Amino acid sequence: MTQLKTKLVEATVAVLGSLPLSVARGMGAGFAKLCLLFNDRNSRVTARNIALCFPQLSKQEQRALVRASMLQTGRLAFEIFSVWRSNEQWRNKRTLAVYGLDKLHAALDEGKGVIVLAPHIGNWEVLGASLPSIAPATCMYQPPKQTYLERVIVRSRENTGMTLVPTNAKGVAKLLKALKSGEMVGILPDQCPDMGGEFADFFGHPAYTMTLLHGLIQRTQCKVVTGLAKRVNGGFEIHYLDPDPAIYDPDLAASLNGLNSCVETCVDLCPEQYQWEYKRFRKTPPSGQKFYKNI
Repeated sequence: MTQLKTKLVEATVAVLGSLPLSVARGMGAGFAKLCLLFNDRNSRVTARNIALCFPQLSKQEQRALVRASMLQTGRLAFEIFSVWRSNEQWRNKRTLAVYGLDKLHAALDEGKGVIVLAPHIGNWEVLGASLPSIAPATCMYQPPKQTYLERVIVRSRENTGMTLVPTNAKGVAKLLKALKSGEMVGILPDQCPDMGGEFADFFGHPAYTMTLLHGLIQRTQCKVVTGLAKRVNGGFEIHYLDPDPAIYDPDLAASLNGLNSCVETCVDLCPEQYQWEYKRFRKTPPSGQKFYKNI
C-alpha cells in the first residue's frame, strides 16, 4: 500500500509540476479562497497567530493579512510541485534577483562553516535548492509522518545536490562534520521541536525553540546567515541577511532570543508569506495560556 501511495504522489508531482508557475499559483490561490470561505482549520489558526503576533493592527488589518497569508499559502502548496520537479535551469530562470549573497560568501570565506537559517517563509524549497550551487550543503529534514511522502521529498531535494540528514543523533553528527569541514548547513529553525527546546520570545509570546543551533554554534564557532526565497511575480527573490548578533551569545536564553529575532526580521520583509497556519505556540509554559483551544 505504501508503494502504491508513493506512486500516486509521484504521478501528482509529475502532473501538477508540469504546469506553468502562474497557473499553479492561480490554482493554489483559488483553493485558499475556498478554505477562507469555509473558515477551515488553517484559516482559524492563521487568524489566531496573526492576532497574537500583530496586536497593533486593527481587526480589519488583521483580517486582510489573514486573507493575504492564506492566498500565499495556497500558492506555495501548488507551486511546490513545480519546484520538486525542477532542474537548475528552471530555478535560475525564475530567480529574478539575489540580495546579500556577499554576506554568505564572506561567512564561507572564514572557513568555520556556515549555518543558513531558513524560516518557513516564502518558498524554502527554492532557497534550499539554490545552496549546493554555492558550496556543499547539508540540510536537516524531519521525516514526514506519511512515509509514502518521504521518498518523493528526499529524492527531489537530493537531486539539487544537497545532502539530507534526518533529525536524530546521526543527523546532528553529520551536521557537525560538515561545519567542521567549512561547509554549509541548512536548518529550518522555527518549528516547535518535540524535545530539545527551551522557551524564548517570539513576537511577544513564549515559543518553544530548538536548542540545536546554539549547540552547533558553540561547538564549532561557525557563522550564521539567514536566508529566504520571497515569492514575486514571475518567480522568486532570494535574500541573505545578517543574523541578530545575540545568536552567538554563549548564554542559551540570549542565543534563543537572537534566533527568534532572526525569524522576526524575515517576517518583517513579507509577513503575508510566513507559515501562519502552523501552531507555533502549541507548547506553552506550565502556567501559560492555551492559544489554540477549540481550534
